[in-house]
Amino acid sequence: MNAHICEDGNFCSIGSGRKDMPVSSREMGVASPRAMPRVGEAGGEMPELVDGAGNDTERVKQWRSIAAQKAGEGDRAYAIEMLSQLLAQYESAIDYNNRGLLYYYNGELDLALADYNRAVALAPALAATYNNRANCYAAKGELVEAIEDYDMAIDLNPFHVRALINQGIAFRHLEMYDLAIQNFDIALGLGQMEGYIYAQRGRTYQADGDWNCAIADYHRALEALAQPSRSPAKLIRRWQFLVETWLEQLMSMTTA
Repeated sequence: MNAHICEDGNFCSIGSGRKDMPVSSREMGVASPRAMPRVGEAGGEMPELVDGAGNDTERVKQWRSIAAQKAGEGDRAYAIEMLSQLLAQYESAIDYNNRGLLYYYNGELDLALADYNRAVALAPALAATYNNRANCYAAKGELVEAIEDYDMAIDLNPFHVRALINQGIAFRHLEMYDLAIQNFDIALGLGQMEGYIYAQRGRTYQADGDWNCAIADYHRALEALAQPSRSPAKLIRRWQFLVETWLEQLMSMTTA
């Protein structure tokens, strides 16, 4: 399989069918750095970049596929090393974006931002890169810059549901509740990730003091999250727990 940039910005492979929930740095948190096996410990020796016949294109595809596989297994150090060696010979917006995403998950935000900047310079029309860079800005607390990049992602792809959601979260943290709710309303119209969107809209209503609308959205979120989904079961369970906790806290406040 050929590794590529998914519409959600996740590092994945064509045909995977995976539709993970977005990572919003302010809401979900940037992944903490974790110890990774050194190159060669778990995954064996690095493959050669160019084979004897000089078939560069196929070998690049192979490296990207292996890097995506290693990233999916949690061996980000190996994946980063593969992409770094690939980038040393072939500059590519795809590879800068994907390496930036791995740095982001490691909590190495400055390295991630540098890679996203290179990706944008090489291919300024990739919506996924703007969404990823916006998440990085948000993790650094630079919400204005994040909102501008989400705007770019949405301008390039009006159906980019994750950029709409993540921008809504950024608006909420700036207490721009009307704009946040507008984003979530638009995102709901795209027919994807309803459970997560209802949860985020409910959180926004709660922050704005509209507890009745918040409670209604939390119930909608739990109903939607109970439906069959391609998202990882562990992630669904986490969001069900969060929404149940928010709902319980809010209900206790209304009856106090």
